[in-house]
Amino acid sequence: MAHVSAAERRPQLIKAAIDLMTREGVAAGSTRAIAAELGV
Repeated sequence: MAHVSAAERRPQLIKAAIDLMTREGVAAGSTRAIAAELGV
């Protein structure tokens, strides 16, 4: 996997968190679940 800068990764993480929590609820928003949603 290529290196992605923090400036590029941040909006990706935020979108993944919003998508996950919208679909599964806020309680599902663990760091592990968000990373899995993003595919990292």
